[in-house]
Amino acid sequence: MLSVIHEEGRVKLARLLLVMFFAGTVTASAQETLNGVVPFEAIAPARVFPVRAPCAGEECRDSHAIVFIHGIYGSRETFATPTFDWPKSIPERIDGKRVDVYLVEYQTQLVAWAKKNVSNLDEVVYAVFRGMNSEVLRRDYKSIGLVGHSLGGNVGTSYLHTVKSELGHAARSRHSFIVTLGTPTDGADIAAVAQLIKRYMQMSDPLLTSLQKDNTFLRMLALWRYSENQKSNTFGCRPVRIYAGIEGSRYFGVKVVSEQSARFISQYGGAGSIKFETFPLLNHSTIAKPPNANDKGVYDWTLKIFEDEIKRVSGWRNRSGNEDLCDRVL
Repeated sequence: MLSVIHEEGRVKLARLLLVMFFAGTVTASAQETLNGVVPFEAIAPARVFPVRAPCAGEECRDSHAIVFIHGIYGSRETFATPTFDWPKSIPERIDGKRVDVYLVEYQTQLVAWAKKNVSNLDEVVYAVFRGMNSEVLRRDYKSIGLVGHSLGGNVGTSYLHTVKSELGHAARSRHSFIVTLGTPTDGADIAAVAQLIKRYMQMSDPLLTSLQKDNTFLRMLALWRYSENQKSNTFGCRPVRIYAGIEGSRYFGVKVVSEQSARFISQYGGAGSIKFETFPLLNHSTIAKPPNANDKGVYDWTLKIFEDEIKRVSGWRNRSGNEDLCDRVL
């Protein structure tokens, strides 16, 4: 009986540590955070860092880009360990084609012009869109692939919806794939626990709210993804494929993102076009990076995706038999 009590105590402590980990970097109180919407035109672009010197001019036309997006409270260091830097290890050429790699870094705590300290998800997504538009989309890449960890996966799919809404279906089809890693596409139970703690501490964080289980935004995002795919098929556009990596191990004693939530990305049809892979030994943190240079399960899985996708888009022909990204766009 005593051992059971001790085990329950360890689990509770682990949960508390995880919540404190999520809560630790946000210091704004509810009284300090102003309600309202920041004008989107005033949102500063997210920083987009090239891992190595990117292509220029005409050489981009036969080149490909891979973009990493971190999760809540993460940074561009999310995908690296002291002994292994995942983005830097991606080959400079895959299937004979040049590959440029980028890291997106967005602010979860906004600067003074926003008159508040905590970002909303829509502000993060638009900051990422503006950063991508100024750094990556302006280059004439043959394809752009996204890799998003945790919240970064939801940011990536929301970014694709923004691209479609603002730039059109052909611009969306420039993005050949998105890989989500430990992404709570239907929310995470731990986010609700963290919100309760923050409310008790009179702290507010709408980014955590966006990760709560089965919330309206995530369900609408699934519907938008379905509608975009339907219209894309109607227009004969190059598909944007989805791959989901699922964490199989606990983090501080807690399963941060359940398999059910990670698989929710297949909701509203299209399940056959989405490929899943579970990594039994990787938790919510280590799924974002190989634990060491000799244990590269998630790295090898994504590298195969990169190879397959570059081959697919290199041979792309639409229904009319040409290389246009869409047959037609109304």
